[in-house]
Amino acid sequence: MDIRDISQSTFTDRPSFGSQASFQANIDVVDFSDSHTQRVIKNLNGLSMELDLSFNELTEIESHRIINFLESHFYAEPQSYNTAGKFNNTRVEAFSFLPFYPYKSNDFYCLNFSHNKQSHNVYSVQAKLQLASPSVLNNVEQSLSLNENIGVKLGSLNSSISASDSEQNVGFPKIFHNALEMKAGQKLFHFNDYRNILLTRDINAAKDSNVNIFGIAQQGFNTANYVISQQSDKRSSMFLDDVNDCNYYPYQPLFGSNDNLEYRMFDFRPSSSTSIQKSPKYRHAGSSDLFNKLNKYGFNANLTNLSLTFSGRSDIEAKKILFFLESHLGYKRFGFHLLDNYINRTTENLNQYSPNRQKVSTFVCPNWTHTLVYRNNHTITATFLETVDH
Repeated sequence: MDIRDISQSTFTDRPSFGSQASFQANIDVVDFSDSHTQRVIKNLNGLSMELDLSFNELTEIESHRIINFLESHFYAEPQSYNTAGKFNNTRVEAFSFLPFYPYKSNDFYCLNFSHNKQSHNVYSVQAKLQLASPSVLNNVEQSLSLNENIGVKLGSLNSSISASDSEQNVGFPKIFHNALEMKAGQKLFHFNDYRNILLTRDINAAKDSNVNIFGIAQQGFNTANYVISQQSDKRSSMFLDDVNDCNYYPYQPLFGSNDNLEYRMFDFRPSSSTSIQKSPKYRHAGSSDLFNKLNKYGFNANLTNLSLTFSGRSDIEAKKILFFLESHLGYKRFGFHLLDNYINRTTENLNQYSPNRQKVSTFVCPNWTHTLVYRNNHTITATFLETVDH
């Protein structure tokens, strides 16, 4: 049964608050025993996105327009014979749709939708949309070392920054005059530590030879050290719009006095409620249905699964979390600080604990969901699976 015909060629309606986006990585896990595993993404379209949308408080005409558009992709079409004497298949065509913040327009299928009448001239529509064909090749983000395709070395600064100076004139080398554009709010990162400075206005190096860009003074910012800016035209995301709002430290994270970690750090703190799930591995030996013996399994039997919630997050922080998770594609590991009671101390006998769990544990995130609660109010839930640091 099709709703009465109301011609609608595009889908431009905006979903209501409470709509949700879900992500699932399609990965293979190779087990080398004792919890040593290697995860690989199965194909180029290995990270799927599904939208669970609600359109509430619609008029009768508005609801009919949405339903008609969704139904029209499944209307019967005349079949014709091909050269082999068989009917041509008619494909379900994807349609362009712009989801809620912070996602960009993409092609989707809608295979499940419903239509409810609540009272006179008050209707609602629920729809599940599947992204047609994402590709991991469309995600470009800074890795552990500087990727010069998306990062730029500014070179030595012409003048140092001291704690007493609130702003400084900075001259850009000529090599960047045609390549470097930076937006207000982007950060310049120190070469060998976590210090950074924030741009106070948009900068176009092709036009500005000396510009006041610093609004925050930084103690001891040495002119001999490089700083980094991420180019606005090279970084990209499969799902997110304007990812240059997300600034990350572009080098290997620092750990201890002289060491660098071999993975990026997830430096966002979850909400106060944290669920830690334990399923220790063991060996089961049974000689009959009535007699069973359980043996401890290896050195890393107590790996932790975390169900984390990040609630009440602003637009920018939500985008940063989503882009971090996307850039790891469900199978790349990253560092995360467990609760203090779960951190092994260097002075403790590690034979009594899981040897892999040091001050920083490593995880992968195979799935996460994002809910737009209200304007500038987002909730993200994520599953973190602990891995052996190898």
